[in-house]
Amino acid sequence: MKKLILGLIILFTTLSTYSNNFQENKYFDKPIFNLLKITNNNLYQNLINGNFQSLQFNDKNVVVIQVENGYFIDDSEEMIYSEINKKDQTITVNNFNNNTKAIMKLKVEDKIFTNIADENSINIVNFIDQETATANNVTFSKSGCRDYAGFALCYGAVLLSSVAIASSDGPLPFMDGVAISYAITSTAGCYRSNCK
Repeated sequence: MKKLILGLIILFTTLSTYSNNFQENKYFDKPIFNLLKITNNNLYQNLINGNFQSLQFNDKNVVVIQVENGYFIDDSEEMIYSEINKKDQTITVNNFNNNTKAIMKLKVEDKIFTNIADENSINIVNFIDQETATANNVTFSKSGCRDYAGFALCYGAVLLSSVAIASSDGPLPFMDGVAISYAITSTAGCYRSNCK
């Protein structure tokens, strides 16, 4: 009987792991990730090897991936990867939907990143070269956000509010369930306020 129970536990664990791996592999089959593999293989590898979570939140499928220097959230409306560079004290918000990258300086208080330092210093560029995207059959949303700078500011503040990020060296802290819920809800609020 003990062997049967042990066997069932091992089988369940194996099937659960297989199911999670299958779900992850299927998620990364999207054309945007194939393009990312070509244009920024380092980020691609970080994402596929990061802490992948797929969950249901307010009737939406949401994917959250946590890596050493950043957080990826796909909330079914926006697909965003944010990276924090502690040395340069910047946050970069990469929007996979409309091919924009916003780089912002961060404010540090008591060795914790607390906010965006200067709202006027946002630098917005393409995330991926348009010619490369076209050559690889990836198209981006033409509409994007009417106020992408506002969205990036809002999202950057959400991320910093979700989890206390120390300015000292070391990996970013992992978001717990409460932080993830706050980040997803607030990202949707940033989207509604700046992109619709």
